[in-house]
Amino acid sequence: MGRPAIHGKGTHPLYDIWYRMVDRCTNPASKDYKYYGARGIAVCDEWVKNVRQFIEDMGERPHGYQLERIENDLGYSKANCKWATRTEQLFNKRCTVRIEHKGKIVTLGELAILIGARRQTLYDKYRRGDNLSLIEKVNPRGGHSKRKKL
Repeated sequence: MGRPAIHGKGTHPLYDIWYRMVDRCTNPASKDYKYYGARGIAVCDEWVKNVRQFIEDMGERPHGYQLERIENDLGYSKANCKWATRTEQLFNKRCTVRIEHKGKIVTLGELAILIGARRQTLYDKYRRGDNLSLIEKVNPRGGHSKRKKL
């Protein structure tokens, strides 16, 4: 990355993650600024100019994990960030549809796994305004199985 490493952490494995986080939240020239800084997503004061504090707060990144904000409408801070798998991140996008299933809030993707349906089928029904309390579960051999109560 193009920024000088005056803090001695430029070669640390988390430096690039920290730099990209700060860049997308503070640099209007960043290609991702419109998704972060322009919509009010900021980096906390403790991290924005202090990669060492970011590294100390987040700890080492587990293999295969990525930085994730727990609440998408809040900024980057120790209280709102964690290391997450790609699958966890996919379920935590702004566009993710969440519904109640058996008293628990789940995503449509999670619901599809729970009931053995295709995520796209559930999403199509949701977009049409169908009542998801009764859906048809697709039989993999063709046709439809009985309706399954959610």
